[in-house]
Amino acid sequence: MENISPELNYSPVVNNHSSIVYRYVSPQAGGNVTLNTGSSVGPTEFIIPPSCWIPELSRLQFGISIAAPGAKCNFVNANLLTSIDRITVYDTATSNVVMDCSNFHKYTNLVTPASTKLDEFLTKPAHPTSGTAIPTTAALASPFTLEEISKSNILTVNDNAVDTDLCPFNPYLGRRQFYISAATDATYLNVNIPFSAFKMTALASDKIWYSPSSLVVQIYWSAGDNFAFMATAVGSPVTGSASCAAPVIVSPQVILANEGNLAIVSQVINKVMSGGGIQLPIAYPTVVQTTLAASANHSLQYQLTRGYGNRILALITAPFSASALLEQKNYHPRYVTTNYNTFLNNVAIRVPNGWVGDSGAATPSSDYSVANLPYIRGSVIQNVYEYINAEWVHIDGFFGNKRLADVDQHQVDGLDVTAQSSTYQWVSTNTNASFRYFTAIIGQKTMSLTAQGIMVQ
Repeated sequence: MENISPELNYSPVVNNHSSIVYRYVSPQAGGNVTLNTGSSVGPTEFIIPPSCWIPELSRLQFGISIAAPGAKCNFVNANLLTSIDRITVYDTATSNVVMDCSNFHKYTNLVTPASTKLDEFLTKPAHPTSGTAIPTTAALASPFTLEEISKSNILTVNDNAVDTDLCPFNPYLGRRQFYISAATDATYLNVNIPFSAFKMTALASDKIWYSPSSLVVQIYWSAGDNFAFMATAVGSPVTGSASCAAPVIVSPQVILANEGNLAIVSQVINKVMSGGGIQLPIAYPTVVQTTLAASANHSLQYQLTRGYGNRILALITAPFSASALLEQKNYHPRYVTTNYNTFLNNVAIRVPNGWVGDSGAATPSSDYSVANLPYIRGSVIQNVYEYINAEWVHIDGFFGNKRLADVDQHQVDGLDVTAQSSTYQWVSTNTNASFRYFTAIIGQKTMSLTAQGIMVQ
């Protein structure tokens, strides 16, 4: 093959561009959803009609309304995807499941910051006010649309972590941890999240999908106390924390990104409806949870089988407090784990002899530079202090030493488990307390767009 220098390449190329037309899809039944304390609610069901659409460019829009908390302040997790407990997507003709991710409020804690590129993060809308001026009504919130995560803009208020102020480490560009109301004020957040925020899932696909049958997207909403609570003071979420009034999800809608270029629409439909259709590898995440009793030593083990997918792209793990403290529902700092290591079929993955991590204190640790930096470099987790205090995760990737944000789910990659399963193990020394370990097992399956509907295997 001959490579021609650009200045000598006179061959014209015809460009045929995608053109997006947005359409609003309302839920099948009902509108507003009042959440419970301690249990999820749903599903809110959206029907995606047969059409050529692009998942990553579509959006989920809703409001979050919380009544005034008396003399206290409302706190809302500033990763707004924690308001979702489970997402399922399936084809009505074949009943094949394209996505089914439960414990999504923990999945997004593990995956979203680590797999969001910094330049993408910097374009996210950030609330222009600090601490105590969160809107109280839909009308006041309408100019301030929020996406899944946003930057901090608070230098003096303890906004960045449950009991550690990260502002000196990254004043304006660190990820905001809470939206906080003024005392006695109601809270209203106007939320509009792109499907591209559903990282490492099929809904983040950048390809045009077409199925001759309808798809169903089901959203199960989190228990209210999984992402919202009230506390005594703006600067201290740990003081006087208690359940707030039940949050209300207001007017949820899907904004569907349909392909508007009829030439492209025709090509895609013809390809799907004739011959073998279109085959696409897709990311298929499963979140597993294990609660371990108080002990200075913890061990987890998972069998990586074909049930998770044909291949395993990554495992992403963090321990969360097993206590009932509302402000710690999404808290996963480094210093609860003293040292740890992970193994695949009894062979250590990153450090052959000894431990990953060199200290239980909140100081720079080798798990940041040795084990995880290749996966999170250039992401929302911008420095070791943010990593240690608020965004700690351990990632075992099977796609080479590249960023999570650069993984292309449509390329065949990862650990092959079609012929033989593998055993994954986590061993740690830690604070002598009970923890709930959540692991996002990111599998990869094959989705086929066919004349009969969508097939997944």
